[in-house]
Amino acid sequence: MDKIGFVIPWFGWDIPGGAEAELRGLVTHLHDAGVRLEILTTCVKEFLSDWSHNFHRPGTVVEHGITIRRFRADSRNAGDFAQVNARLMGGQLPLTAEEEQTYVREMINSRELCRYLARHQQEYGLYVFIPYMFGTTYHGIMQCPEKSVLIPCLHDESYIYMKVFADVFSKLRGMIFHAYPEEALAERVYDLGGVKHAVLGEGIDTDWEGDAERFRKKYHMEKPYILYAGRKDSGKNVDQLISYYREYLRRGGEQLELVLIGGGSIHIPGNIKEHVHDLGFVPIQDKYDAYAGARMLCNPSNNESFSLVVMESWLAGRPVLVSGGCAVTRDFALRTGGGLYYDSYFEFEGAVNYLWAHPDMAERMGECGRQYVLEHFSWPAIVEKYRTFFEEAAGENL
Repeated sequence: MDKIGFVIPWFGWDIPGGAEAELRGLVTHLHDAGVRLEILTTCVKEFLSDWSHNFHRPGTVVEHGITIRRFRADSRNAGDFAQVNARLMGGQLPLTAEEEQTYVREMINSRELCRYLARHQQEYGLYVFIPYMFGTTYHGIMQCPEKSVLIPCLHDESYIYMKVFADVFSKLRGMIFHAYPEEALAERVYDLGGVKHAVLGEGIDTDWEGDAERFRKKYHMEKPYILYAGRKDSGKNVDQLISYYREYLRRGGEQLELVLIGGGSIHIPGNIKEHVHDLGFVPIQDKYDAYAGARMLCNPSNNESFSLVVMESWLAGRPVLVSGGCAVTRDFALRTGGGLYYDSYFEFEGAVNYLWAHPDMAERMGECGRQYVLEHFSWPAIVEKYRTFFEEAAGENL
């Protein structure tokens, strides 16, 4: 198979972001397995930077044995984009055709990157784009949709309903999903009748062990605890978790503390501060140790296309408690038997109390989740699935 070009708006070995981390892991393990590939991206530093500022020099570098081609980002009207994006974030649909064009025009874009994709397509078996909502993906796919595969990282959010995306995604060579509810969402919103698509999942590092006792000693955690791992912001529904936990304490459930790890900040009411331990960022081994020591992990987010923290909790052998409003994590909990989900406070309380009162069942749930992750999402399994998908998709181009 000819080499694969992975297209992403920005790339760095240590920049934050779920899609960014996924791509780093995927290209690294595919490269180690002998797959010829390159990364095609802009000179923009990362998501939180100015999308018109070319932080990196344009050109080609080789890092960790992988070729990275960077192209200058276009200047943009950030104000026009912000007006349209505010409507999308507020769920004010549908947009007009003009507003949709403003969105894709004033998003992060690179005419130089698009010209390269068009002129050099014979050198590549496939172009693989990640994630779906950026200008580099939209305009890049239009250069040669018959050679384009998309890893969309979909959530049920306003952006997926834009007609411009529906039009171009129906012309793709292929689409790869992390979970079955994500695939079902895409099939509901887009015409994938002529698009090769499959649920392949996401690669997980599995060669680690957590030490519960080490975590308890280092962070002076004498009491059993519920763990939350991830960004502490409203988009992750952490404010609801805090609210539910306060009600849990008010109703006499003081047997479990709440431990928060990860970036961001969240208001913790004064009357529960002694029971909530916000540790911020912790070293990665401490994160693994925190999983191992928890009675359960709670992921309250309603918008996940995979959920790394759920998988890591299972690798540590601990059950999970997830929001019933998230189709993906709910499906994982049901599919594996590795956890419970809730749709209201009283279901949250009931699930917490059940896992607390039935430690043997909690252990079995954690083990079920662990076996599922090892079978489906270990890097050897992921590399084989992705390689097969790419070979079949590229073969259809010949």
